[in-house]
Amino acid sequence: MELAEAMRNRRSIRRFEKKEVPRELVEGILETARWAPSGNNVQPWRFIVVTDRQKIARLSEASNQRWIAASPMVIICLSDLNVFGSHGSYSAFQPLVEVGMIEDMEFSEFDEKREATSELENRMANTLNSFLNVAIIIDHITLLAHEAGLGTCWVRYFNTAAVRGTLDIADNCAIVALLPIGFPAESGKMKERMDVESLIIRWE
Repeated sequence: MELAEAMRNRRSIRRFEKKEVPRELVEGILETARWAPSGNNVQPWRFIVVTDRQKIARLSEASNQRWIAASPMVIICLSDLNVFGSHGSYSAFQPLVEVGMIEDMEFSEFDEKREATSELENRMANTLNSFLNVAIIIDHITLLAHEAGLGTCWVRYFNTAAVRGTLDIADNCAIVALLPIGFPAESGKMKERMDVESLIIRWE
């Protein structure tokens, strides 16, 4: 399957065949996906692969989405915040500046001013930065899964505490997404996309 074809044809799948997903197939997908890029090559992504039926049922409850309970496998996509260090990078703090949570810092002043930021601000900056990094590898996984004949669906709506408690996830790991995966029992719904002319604000 060509990459362009995979990108055009991949759909979110919420109904799966009652068929086990071979462990070696998922390991092969993750083996390839791990070559995804990340800022400073920190590779913050971590995964918990869940096949236990009771735990999947609890993940379904935690996300208030009953269809997840019938998924043969759920990949929990995490980010290890420890890899970013205690203060992260200049770019990590920019989203906090954009929403007015902290004052802007010139790049030349960053090393000095970041020492005054709170522990909470540091964690928020690193968390936002990590989500962007982990989103890259999740997208790689969904395309590789589609190529392998599997279906996936991003899930970002869930009770974080319930997911963390179900799987005993360490505090240093942020939960980015749940990714149910299996052999599709549906083709998925095609949704309209904006045309490219609407996406490009302008050329300069």
